[in-house]
Amino acid sequence: MKSESIEIPFSFQVQKHTLPAGEYQVQQAAGVEFATLVNEKTGQRVVVLRPASNRRKGEAHLVFTQDGNVHVLKQIS
Repeated sequence: MKSESIEIPFSFQVQKHTLPAGEYQVQQAAGVEFATLVNEKTGQRVVVLRPASNRRKGEAHLVFTQDGNVHVLKQIS
């Protein structure tokens, strides 16, 4: 399983969950089209679709949109 750390400096929504700002791990097993985003402090986790066609070489790249004061995770590439 591949795992990467990433600091997210703001709270954000993904699916129907609101996650706090903090240090996260992006975890993904080889050959699987889903990644797990895990808050290192709370252990809270959410599974996000990450198809091979959206992946970038190197580190994971998180794409957020902003709706007013709310950040929404749209994609992990």
